[in-house]
Amino acid sequence: MLTKTKKKSNQHSNFWMVDKFDVSQYDNLVVDRSIKGYMKLATMQRSIADFVRIVTRKSIPVEFSSDKDISATDGKRVIISAKIEDGDLDSTVGLALHEASHILLSDYKLLTILPNSIPDEITKAGEKKGSTNKITEYLVKNILNWIEDRRIDRFLYTEAPGYRGYYDALYNRYFHSDIVTKGLESDELRTEDINSYMYRITNLLNSKSDLNALNGLKEISDIISVKTIDRLRDTGQALNATLEVLEVIFKCIDKIDTEKMEQQIDSEGDGDPTTGDGSQGEGKEGKFVYDPNAKPSKNAKTITLTKEELKELIEAIEKQKKFMNGKIQKVKLSGEDLQKIKQLSDSGTEIKKIKINPDDVESEVRDYDSIYNLREYNVTVIKRVTMEMVKSGTFLFLNKHAFNGYADSSHQEAVIDGIRLGKQLGRKLQIRNEERLTKYTRKETGKIDKRLLAELGFGNVGVFQQTFVEMYADAILHMSIDVSGSMSGKKLANAIKVVAAVCQAASMTNGNLDVVVDVRSTERDDDPFVAIIYDSRVDKMMKVKQLFPCLQTSGTTPEGLCFAAIQELISSSTHQLHSYFLNLSDGEPYFEGYSGTLAAHHTRGEVHKMRQRGINVLSYFISNSNYHHDQFDLMYGKSAAYINPDSLMDIARTLNKMFLAKD
Repeated sequence: MLTKTKKKSNQHSNFWMVDKFDVSQYDNLVVDRSIKGYMKLATMQRSIADFVRIVTRKSIPVEFSSDKDISATDGKRVIISAKIEDGDLDSTVGLALHEASHILLSDYKLLTILPNSIPDEITKAGEKKGSTNKITEYLVKNILNWIEDRRIDRFLYTEAPGYRGYYDALYNRYFHSDIVTKGLESDELRTEDINSYMYRITNLLNSKSDLNALNGLKEISDIISVKTIDRLRDTGQALNATLEVLEVIFKCIDKIDTEKMEQQIDSEGDGDPTTGDGSQGEGKEGKFVYDPNAKPSKNAKTITLTKEELKELIEAIEKQKKFMNGKIQKVKLSGEDLQKIKQLSDSGTEIKKIKINPDDVESEVRDYDSIYNLREYNVTVIKRVTMEMVKSGTFLFLNKHAFNGYADSSHQEAVIDGIRLGKQLGRKLQIRNEERLTKYTRKETGKIDKRLLAELGFGNVGVFQQTFVEMYADAILHMSIDVSGSMSGKKLANAIKVVAAVCQAASMTNGNLDVVVDVRSTERDDDPFVAIIYDSRVDKMMKVKQLFPCLQTSGTTPEGLCFAAIQELISSSTHQLHSYFLNLSDGEPYFEGYSGTLAAHHTRGEVHKMRQRGINVLSYFISNSNYHHDQFDLMYGKSAAYINPDSLMDIARTLNKMFLAKD
């Protein structure tokens, strides 16, 4: 049914996963509490949810395991772990699809009343061999789990061939390991007892399965008939096949050691009968009871396992049993971590890959760092920052304690001053989207000018007027604030003041000018990020008053990388829409492997791309002095502006120049 792939790698998920999901090795903790770390988990959750929805054609929730999950799947949602071992992402996706297929196809009502579905003749047949109700129910549940797994997996394996690779990875991980295969060929577990039958049945899919290893095993294989497993249309038919298999086992085994078998069952915990493999059942650690003195059957092989190999085999068998009984351990997330992941997922956050080819960047001088440290950069783009994100402390560039009276007072004052300045600025800005009316009189055609009617008696036919309406396109202004560490103190306060002023002025244009504001830097010296903190198309000015005082600096300055990541979010100019871009920063780009002349030229190139799309660019150099920066002039050229942030005339003059610039 399923092919074996020995290579352990994410062959199928490599194309959509952002990077390796290196999260904590400890429960209830994500070590990498950065935007990137949470974004990886959000990407994984969203992608797996998409797969589940496509395959099942149902909106089945996919959720990370949390402290609240204390039992196996409830048949309504898929639970995934917050920890993915290197190379195991494919099998994790396969596990999620497998779990979703149970929700889609398994009869949970039947499974919850499973003990009442066992016929008396089966119970009595077991009693003759020393079985108790507890043991019989355990065997029915485990055999049914395995048959039901094959039934539902065959359905989706057939219905969704594009996802077979994920199922193959899942089966390779749990059923086709080298030690399991060697165990099937060895002289181990060839005695007619419960554990030998369960091991051999569980691994009937393995190419090295030996149907002569146990009496009745071939008959059992024919009853299950994996190749035609799709003949079993529902869980009830799978249960009927299970009972036939158990009947054969009871015929072939010798006396059951009741005490040892019940001890084994107790050590595994109360297995969930809802075939919720991969779900969050906890229970005790299951221990496979192995009898080294058991006598092998006449079909014994000459291959003998070493003590180390036998130990490894027992561990693999326990792993298989946990899979079938819903006991796979999953790393949990705290409620706080889950909230942050949800916020990022809801915000439409994505990671853009920016690759710089030095041959494509105009530069006369290239320093050591620029040439030898080039690489592909991941830039996180957060499309909408909410006040809930501020309060949760998701980002370092937002002070989550601002709501408790710890906001930077200079930032609060900057917002207040900016809004006051903006109210004055709104009356001075000459926005090109105003409507202009021009009337022409004494025309021979048009609308009659009542004031000229008396002239008709004197033979004057030019008593008409014509009105020409000159309308400009709507406008949108995208402002980007550098919040790197060098912008701390008065610099960031000045930037906040200017941006708040422009937001206030734009709000006075009755919707003719929309404003989008982003901040950019690096998170915990990690990858660059760009976060949209205000969008007048969906936000009110109240957000400026509440969120802007929470801004704080951190990280370095990946200027051009961030511009490259948001190029598609900045609208191009058209006849219907005029687009503008305003940058606020304090110097040259600097980031690990991205600095010097090459970085400046790359930033210059990204600004040039904006101009090519008809976007008018203006860049304010935010400084505590009149210092002029050569790199700044190189990057922004004629768009560079050195202003006094307290000067209304400086702001109005430069903005009017940008707004009225000819395309």
